[in-house]
Amino acid sequence: MQIFKMFLVYVQNRIVLKLVTFGFLKKSENSNLVRLGTSYGGWWIDEHQLNSRSGTKTLVSAGLGFDVSFDMQMFLHDFTIIGVDPLEDSVKYARETLGSYPQIHLICSGLWTTSGVGNFYAPQNMTHDSWSIQNIQKTDINLAKEFPVISIRDLLSRFPVISQSDFSYLKMDIEGAELDVLSDVVSNPYRFDMIAAEMDFLSLIGFKDLKSRISMVHRSRKLLCEIERNGYQLIYNEHFNFFWEFRK
Repeated sequence: MQIFKMFLVYVQNRIVLKLVTFGFLKKSENSNLVRLGTSYGGWWIDEHQLNSRSGTKTLVSAGLGFDVSFDMQMFLHDFTIIGVDPLEDSVKYARETLGSYPQIHLICSGLWTTSGVGNFYAPQNMTHDSWSIQNIQKTDINLAKEFPVISIRDLLSRFPVISQSDFSYLKMDIEGAELDVLSDVVSNPYRFDMIAAEMDFLSLIGFKDLKSRISMVHRSRKLLCEIERNGYQLIYNEHFNFFWEFRK
């Protein structure tokens, strides 16, 4: 019975992905994507940009968690790293793993649409690091904690190296805040060359909650339409990790 239920969840997630990406997903003819990092914390990037020796390159990594294998590989390929996470333990882990170099900047803040302080809701498993400003795991609001947050506008202002780079990559694993932050990012005058975002909130809706699932698919498609209007092309998805290129 458990195996059958897992199969149904798998089919359901596949259908959701097809519905969300239909009409938007167009694999780039000019990109040869390669995957960096562990099976859990890895992301994709254009191989030419990864190995380019001309110009400067910057990674904005929002949501460090306890796997910075992608960030490490990007650093080893001459990227400046701007790491953002609201949890002090995650920032400490990243600092200990990545080391102290002038090209690595780590700040203890969550990426959000405004700067200041935000309420983050606890994960169902308190040993996990997946605190969410959107309470995507529907946990007790009394367990919420305040963490510092920073907007993409203020992050760009604080780290001008991002907008001065010849190639910039924004990676987001921010526990359900992606919908709001992506909209904020693409409405900003600055254009990242590549954006990657985990959209796992699409898979966390209750199995029988069809109404919420349909609503989230509709909202996600509206967001993808907004992203496309602002010059970004969806070129790949790995499960619920989505990847866009800016078409200059």
